[in-house]
Amino acid sequence: MTAATALTALTMIPPGSAAAAAAPSVQVRQGYTATVRESDSYFWCPEDEVMIGRAHSGDENGRTAYQYARVTVG
Repeated sequence: MTAATALTALTMIPPGSAAAAAAPSVQVRQGYTATVRESDSYFWCPEDEVMIGRAHSGDENGRTAYQYARVTVG
């Protein structure tokens, strides 16, 4: 397919057909912040949740906070 053919095909799409689709909503339900000693840490997020933040202070013996939440798209 040439660039001209592709451009022609795109101009044949009725205006608003793709743009009219509602954008999905994204919800972030705050979870918990776990604070652990970094040198001893092996952090796993709870099932069905994702890490949304991490903060560390000090050296390898300092404390690290992991923040996680449940994210849904619908």
